[in-house]
Amino acid sequence: MNSEQFEATVHRYPIDPAERTRLIDLLQQVFPRTDVDWLQSMRGQYADVLTTCQVVGTVDGTPVGNASVAFAVDSPEVCVIEDVITVPAARRRGIARTLTERAVQIAFDAGCRVAYLGNAPIASSVYEQIGFTRLAGACMRRPGPGGEDYEGVAFAPGQRTVVRETSWGDLPAVACLMAQPLGPALAHYDQGLVSPLAAAPQRAVSNFTLVKYAVESAGGNMWSLVSADSPHRVLGFVSVMPGPGPLREHTGRCEVTCHDQYAADASAILETAIGWAGEQGMALLEAFVAETDSTKRQWFEAAGFVEVARLPGVLSIRDRRVDAIVLHRG
Repeated sequence: MNSEQFEATVHRYPIDPAERTRLIDLLQQVFPRTDVDWLQSMRGQYADVLTTCQVVGTVDGTPVGNASVAFAVDSPEVCVIEDVITVPAARRRGIARTLTERAVQIAFDAGCRVAYLGNAPIASSVYEQIGFTRLAGACMRRPGPGGEDYEGVAFAPGQRTVVRETSWGDLPAVACLMAQPLGPALAHYDQGLVSPLAAAPQRAVSNFTLVKYAVESAGGNMWSLVSADSPHRVLGFVSVMPGPGPLREHTGRCEVTCHDQYAADASAILETAIGWAGEQGMALLEAFVAETDSTKRQWFEAAGFVEVARLPGVLSIRDRRVDAIVLHRG
């Protein structure tokens, strides 16, 4: 960086009001918008369950780059790297690499054993230079100390499970779950969440935020299946949100997915969602499954859903067009 003075400063959420505008202005030089509401998160809206740190790089006092990291407050195991940017005038100086490495180390020092991030697939990026490898599509992974086989431990069969309402502290663990080669091809029809076995992932970190914001804004609810021994080890999740149209107060859209090792627990989290929907007065529940997802269809049928229609060829699974099956539970 020649004779210029480079510094990296860590900002932990919540961030002082005077600093928020400065940091948002920096991020918006590269991202016109993001899947995470910067203002809400910088105010500390999720800080009780999700630790978020921004590592901001400055040259001669001017902000030129950023890398953010997020992990659960309680017993963190997984972190996600977000919002890695360098302003155009300061690129190709190693700033993104330096800031990302600092962000990763914050999480590893806090106890995280693996880091995930998402970026568009290219031949080579700064992330490979600091130990990340591409799993599939936009999803990249880097193990921390003792984390080489983290997923083998995290999703090992036989763990005691608990169903609870989803919190923002689950964000990193959901990114980890959705990076696994799950049997159900379609995890969330409306938000396009698919297993890496079905298609190359287009997102990584934003899988959680897309679903959580959609559910919250619609007045729905979301639950996580977690290990009883690790509060933010997510093994599956389910959501219900009001359906479209004039009957929205009486209808709901239901989505569920589980790791293959915990397919037997799908009924427990699905019944939790169905019970809540009944309390809200939703007389009709609707679900969509890919015709190739026989296991997921069985989960819904066991819960009283029946096929009512098919949408021919609307899904692309393993590079071929397949039907979406529409299921109803009245």
